[in-house]
Amino acid sequence: METILITGALIRRDNEILLVEQQAPHDPNSNWALPGGRVEDGELLHDGLMREVWEETRLTVLEIGQVVYTCHIVDRQNNRQTLAIIHEVTAWEGQLGINDPDDLILTVKFCPREEAVENVGRGLNYAPMRDPIVAYLRGDVSAGATWLYERTIEETIELVTQIGD
Repeated sequence: METILITGALIRRDNEILLVEQQAPHDPNSNWALPGGRVEDGELLHDGLMREVWEETRLTVLEIGQVVYTCHIVDRQNNRQTLAIIHEVTAWEGQLGINDPDDLILTVKFCPREEAVENVGRGLNYAPMRDPIVAYLRGDVSAGATWLYERTIEETIELVTQIGD
């Protein structure tokens, strides 16, 4: 089974959360998400996080903190599993910008927490990217929660369980 490792960053500025607006070629609409992406072969998780944040926001990560959440998605039909680990970034520097080699990032901005919850909650159709961060930002779960999803034969992603409060 192929394993894909994803990293992402929760970056705060006072009561604001950093979001990126992105749109892949097959997406009919753009959506808002935390900065992050695929860890490259041979790359350490933290190095991938720092690279992804730089590419999508032009911010330099100085310090990585606790795990905000982990999300594991099993897709038996395609013989693939994805593990996403999202960390809090506790120190960073730089001016916002975009340096995305994939050309998927449209906008980068800090949003008040409530606006971030709304943007991610209504814009993302992919539950594993949407539900864990929305629940965390609302205060419904603590840092370190694990979300387990499974892709069904009908090609839908279903939450199997969520571990942690």
